[in-house]
Amino acid sequence: MQPGPSGAQCAIHVGVVAPFVCARCGNFMCVTCAENGAATQCPTCRAKSAAPGFPFDSTSTINQLFDHILTAFKRDGLMLIAGTVIFFMIVGGGGLVSNIITTILSKIVGVEVDPVNPFGNLRAFFVNAGIGQVVGTLVGIPVQGVAMVGFYRVLMDSLLGRKVDLARMFSQLQLLPKYVIMQLIMFFAFTLPVMIVGAIAGFMAFRIAGVDFSEFSMRHPERILTPVVAVVILGASVVFLLLMVVVLPVLLFSIPELMVGNCSPVEAITRAWKLGDGQRMRVLGYSFISGVIVMVGTLACCIGLLPAIPISYMVILALFLALRRNSGLPEAT
Repeated sequence: MQPGPSGAQCAIHVGVVAPFVCARCGNFMCVTCAENGAATQCPTCRAKSAAPGFPFDSTSTINQLFDHILTAFKRDGLMLIAGTVIFFMIVGGGGLVSNIITTILSKIVGVEVDPVNPFGNLRAFFVNAGIGQVVGTLVGIPVQGVAMVGFYRVLMDSLLGRKVDLARMFSQLQLLPKYVIMQLIMFFAFTLPVMIVGAIAGFMAFRIAGVDFSEFSMRHPERILTPVVAVVILGASVVFLLLMVVVLPVLLFSIPELMVGNCSPVEAITRAWKLGDGQRMRVLGYSFISGVIVMVGTLACCIGLLPAIPISYMVILALFLALRRNSGLPEAT
C-alpha cells in the first residue's frame, strides 16, 4: 500500500485527509477506510474481493436455508450431479471389492450360510457375519471416507458461493487418516454396543418364544412372529429411535466439522455433540426432510435421485453451517 499525496482527500469520506492509496483501484483512503493502515484496499474493493460466505445462522428458518440451497443448485446443478455420480462410483466400487474379499475369505475358512436357513449352522452364520463386518470396516471406511469427504467438499463450496470444481473431491485426502480414526471411534462407541445389545435381545426373545433355530426358515416367518418377539422388536425399535435422536448431531456433523474445524477426530465428535445442544429435534426434522427428498427422487423413476441426493445432503450441511456460525466454536477454515 502506497502513501497518498499531500492534501489528498478520502474518496468515501469527503473532506477527510487520505494518507493511503487503495492497492486495487487507486482511490485515496482515510485512516478509517484503511483500518489504521492494516487494510491495503478500500472498503468498496474489500467488499468486491471478499471470499464468499454463508449468510445464515441458527436463527435462520428452513425456508431461508432451502431457498439458498435451490439457488446454489440452480447455479451449480450439473457439476453437483456429476459429483453425485462420482460419489456413487467410488462407494459402489468399494462395496464390490468388500463383497469379493468377504466371499473369498469365507470359502477359505470353509463357512457358507444357507440363505433359506441361515441359523441352521450358527457357527457358520456368526463367522461369516464377523468376516463381513471386519472386511466391510477395513475396506469400506477408507473408501467411504474418500467419497464422503470429497462430496461434502463440493457441496459446501456450492453453499458458500464458491466455484464448484470436481477436482476438489480429491483435495481432502489428507483428512483420510483422521476420518478413519473418527469412524472407528464412533463404531466402537455407538454402533458396536447397539449391535451387541440388539443381538442379545433378539436371541433371548427367540429363545423365550421357543423358536428352534435348526428349523428356522425365511419361508415360514410365522414361526418367529410371536407376541414375545413382536414386543421385543417394538421395544428395541423405540429405544433405537430415542438413541438416534440423541446421537444424530454427531453422526451428521462430525464429518463436516472435521473438514472445516482443523481439529482432531475426538474434538470433531465433541464439537458435533455441542452443535446438537438444544437443537436435536430440529436436526431430526431436517433429517426427515432430507429423507423425504431422497424418497421423492426415488419415486421419480430413480432418475430424480441424481438431483435429490445432493440437495438432501445440502439440507444437512446448510443446517450445520447455520448452527456453527454463532456456536462459539473456533472459526472455520
